[in-house]
Amino acid sequence: MTFRRAIMMESVRFPELQKTLHARGPARVNSALAHYLEDQVSKGRLRQMNSTVAARQFVDLVAAEMTMEASSASMPKPTTSEMRQRFKEAMDCFLHGYGVKD
Repeated sequence: MTFRRAIMMESVRFPELQKTLHARGPARVNSALAHYLEDQVSKGRLRQMNSTVAARQFVDLVAAEMTMEASSASMPKPTTSEMRQRFKEAMDCFLHGYGVKD
């Protein structure tokens, strides 16, 4: 979170900084995930979707709560077990919406 705050503050002086970091980090992850989801759709493992939206939704399901908690100095860092549980919960939710119905 400290790095994120520093980037946000410096983006006032260097407007391209945040844009560049986004393009090299989150945007690349979302793009790769969208391509993976498209592949899974073509194999019949997931139903048709807007893969760009679905990728963003999945990342939000996995990371949003932990990101919010991390921005609060009083919240402890989640344990590996907690992170795995949250990932499982996100997968269950995602597959409920996008999984192929039997």
